[in-house]
This record gives sequence, C-alpha cells and structure tokens, in this order.
Amino acid sequence: MELHFVHYISKHESIADALHDAKPNSLAVLGVLFSLSKRDNPHLRPIVSTLRNLKRAGKRIQMKGSINLYRLIPKNKNFYSYQGSLTTPPCAEVVLWNVFSTPIPISERQLKAFRRLKTHEGQPIDDNFRPVQILGKREVVFYRNVHARNE
Repeated sequence: MELHFVHYISKHESIADALHDAKPNSLAVLGVLFSLSKRDNPHLRPIVSTLRNLKRAGKRIQMKGSINLYRLIPKNKNFYSYQGSLTTPPCAEVVLWNVFSTPIPISERQLKAFRRLKTHEGQPIDDNFRPVQILGKREVVFYRNVHARNE
C-alpha cells in the first residue's frame, strides 16, 4: 500500500487550479510506502476506525479524534525524487515526486480495513495501480539524511 500527500504551489487555489496551470512542479507528492507489521500502527488508528463507517464510495464522514499527518512520514527521511505525472487521469506530467525509501508499518488487521473499501460499482478496490512508466529522460535523485522542520 502507498500513501500520497499531494501538495500544490500556494499561488494556486486548488489542485484543479494547479493542473489547469499545467507547468512542471505545479504539484508535489510525498509518497510513503507501507510494510506489514505484527502490531497495529497507532498513528493509523483514527483512519482505520473511521473506515468502518464508510459504506460506499463518495460518502463523506467526519473522522473522530485527530491525526498528526507528520507521524505518517518515516523517521528516516531518505527519499527518491523525480519529475513525473499524476497516477490517475489526466496523468498530467506536472508532479515532483518524492518517495521515502523507508516504509512505515501497517498491521494485517489495519490493511484489511482498507481492503474492505469498495468502488462506486460495489467492487473491491484492488489492482488499482498504474503500470510502471518508461523513465525516458527523467532523472531519479536519491537524497540521504534530509532533516525536515517541525520534527
């Protein structure tokens, strides 16, 4: 499983506005990968408990409690960075991708809560990944020991 934090340049009012601008780096994504753990990830608990009340795609519900999104970023701040595109249509090539090299834990029980989610058609949300794209002339850069503010 992968978590995406999607950001847009502050001169834009929304992600849609940034996409309309269609310039490189209009969007930046922090990608966090997950790995199976024997224990629940306590930082995912508010999300997982909210998923139980989500019965259909497109429904909005209020999450109980609060979540510190920073806790969903690996402590090890090594990451890969490259110019790329959105993973869903229109697949616009306006994204600066930053993917952390260290995954964060998720238990099988927590993962099952995500696997119970359904599409608008009532089908399981599985195989919802985009095939690996050709690298082309893009360069992938690895950043080591990057320290973020607000740690």
